[in-house]
Amino acid sequence: MYPMILLGSGKTYTMMGTADNPGVNRRAVKELIRICDEREHIEYEMAVSLLEIYNEKIMDLLSTDPFHLKHRL
Repeated sequence: MYPMILLGSGKTYTMMGTADNPGVNRRAVKELIRICDEREHIEYEMAVSLLEIYNEKIMDLLSTDPFHLKHRL
């Protein structure tokens, strides 16, 4: 998912939501996990990344060192 919209337009709320009203990210991950659980005969491996691109700098928001990224093309 890649939201690129003007500042202050509600991207964080739309993507993350709240505990009572989860956003797009949380709903999508929950749905993927539900589907994986349903298909018991298939083994899945998932990886998650959460990046922020701001002023042409990429930060890994799940890393303890947000500026250390593995770049893959």
